[in-house]
Amino acid sequence: MAPTYEEIAQLAYQLWEERGRPNGSPEIDWERAEAALQIESTQLTQTRIERDESLAEKRLSEEDAGASPTAVASGKRRAAKNSASKNGRTQ
Repeated sequence: MAPTYEEIAQLAYQLWEERGRPNGSPEIDWERAEAALQIESTQLTQTRIERDESLAEKRLSEEDAGASPTAVASGKRRAAKNSASKNGRTQ
């Protein structure tokens, strides 16, 4: 997600203060803030994409092994139901 106007303004102000509050050239701090926040946003997006791809690969490998999360949960419920009925209890 792109940085908001307020996020850029806050960082630009902080950068301006760190430079000693010089007169003129506010675009220097604005452009630095905008670039820094854009890089941060891009890195967060890339991290999310990599995480999502990793989760998708894990799910696919589980499905290939015949152990999809739904199948595993259904199997556990079926096993518990069968066990209960063998012991004379119903669910």
